[in-house]
Amino acid sequence: MCWLPSVRYYGGIKLGAGGLVRAYTDAIATAMQLAERIERVALGLLQVEVDYADEARVRRWVEQEGLHSMNPATA
Repeated sequence: MCWLPSVRYYGGIKLGAGGLVRAYTDAIATAMQLAERIERVALGLLQVEVDYADEARVRRWVEQEGLHSMNPATA
């Protein structure tokens, strides 16, 4: 989903309604072709509590899956 504002400072009545629509459409199409594509990835925060004996195994699993780990909190 994107929002594409377009502003034209000249050419309102001389283009006519159809010409004005084409001008706006061409401007948006050009902008879309030249725009940099940015991948958006939804992230979530997961808090896990494990026994000390399982900490190394969980940390290894997190690294193998390519997940990002925050500093572990000790309670």
